[in-house]
Amino acid sequence: AASVTSTAFSRCGRYLASCAADGTVAVTDVASAQPIASFTSLPPVLVVQFHPRDCTALLATRVSAPPLVLHIDYDAHTLTPAPLTDALAATLARVDPAPLCPPQNDHEAGEQGRREKQRRRRQKWSRGLGQDTGAHTAMEDTLPCYSAAYDRKGTRLYIGTTRGAFLACDAATGELIKREPLRNTSTTNTSTSNNSSTRASYEVRPFVDGAHCVV
Repeated sequence: AASVTSTAFSRCGRYLASCAADGTVAVTDVASAQPIASFTSLPPVLVVQFHPRDCTALLATRVSAPPLVLHIDYDAHTLTPAPLTDALAATLARVDPAPLCPPQNDHEAGEQGRREKQRRRRQKWSRGLGQDTGAHTAMEDTLPCYSAAYDRKGTRLYIGTTRGAFLACDAATGELIKREPLRNTSTTNTSTSNNSSTRASYEVRPFVDGAHCVV
């Protein structure tokens, strides 16, 4: 069996969602411990999260792929992609995949090189799981999603990309609301007896949209 990468309870506490490295997403009834439904994604799934106000919506963050929003039908015992998945994919496809902050010095250039190496390692890992490498590579180059999460009320989806962008999208339509770059603000050099390294801190300016604010 593949390793479990994440679990999440629904707000009501009746259901437990889980995901695994082989791309399997499953929902289980907590009281009876009986499976309700499952779904298998092409790229591996890293994190799952129930919608904060709707236990029929489940968000899955995948390796180098757009977020997957699944609809849970508890009566029919099905777990299927919601239309919001395609809307988010279209929104991410419109986002310029080029880095938002060109390197200003050797350190920032090194950071971008490090992120590119991490991307290649994730791609190699997915290939080792027997994924369709051609389709995965194309998806990775055009839809560089890294992480996604609902806000507290479930009205916004916040998405981080491997290109250094932080996006706020409407959780109902998938439309882009705001986009901010991840900015390098400072560096600190540290050294040990065996090696030396450079640490960098980053910041994202807050999104302010009426009552919505995220840092």
